[in-house]
Amino acid sequence: MAKNSGHILRVSRFLLIGGGTGVAKTFEHLLRELADGESTLVVRDHAGAQRLVRTIRPVLLRISSVRPGGNKEVVLVESRRVFRDGRDATRSLSASIAEKRGNSETPESAICRALAEELSVTFSAEELTTIIQLPPSRPRIGESTSFPGILTELDELYYELAMPKRHFREQYIEEQEDKTTFFSWVPWDERPWK
Repeated sequence: MAKNSGHILRVSRFLLIGGGTGVAKTFEHLLRELADGESTLVVRDHAGAQRLVRTIRPVLLRISSVRPGGNKEVVLVESRRVFRDGRDATRSLSASIAEKRGNSETPESAICRALAEELSVTFSAEELTTIIQLPPSRPRIGESTSFPGILTELDELYYELAMPKRHFREQYIEEQEDKTTFFSWVPWDERPWK
C-alpha cells in the first residue's frame, strides 16, 4: 500500500481541489473530455503500482508557410494561453496545433475540426490533399501536466501542412469558454520541434 500512497494522495488532491492551477486543467475539463469520447481512464499497473491512466489519441499538425511578399519559411506556433481566471501559460508543443480525436473520429476529421476551431480556417477538399502524414510515433506514457497525478498515454499521429496563402494571417486567436489561445509565426529555425 505504501508504494501507491503518494500517487493516491496526488490524484485525490486533484479530484478534490479540481486542478486549474498553472497549466493544469480543472476536474470539469476531465469530465467533459471523457463525456466527449476524447479520452478514456483505466487503472493499470505502471512501475509496480496501480495507476490511473488517461489515454488520448491526438493529431498534431505542423503548419508552415511563407509570409506574403517574403521568401523565408515560417512555422505556426501556439504562443500563449490566457485563462479567464488570470493565469497565463505557454506550452511547448511538438506541433503547431494538437487536437484529441473522438472515439470513432478519423484523423482527417479531427484535423478539419482543429483547423476550424483553433484557427477559424475551413479547407476545401483540394486543399486537404496537401496535408502529409508523417511516420507514426510509438505510443508513450508519462505524468500528465494537464491532470496532475494521472498518467497520460499518448497515441499521436503527426501531419504537415503548407498553409495556403488565402488562409495566411499574421496571428490566429482561438476563443474558448475558459481561455484565449494565441498562435503566431516564427522563423523555421526557431521552431520548437526538429
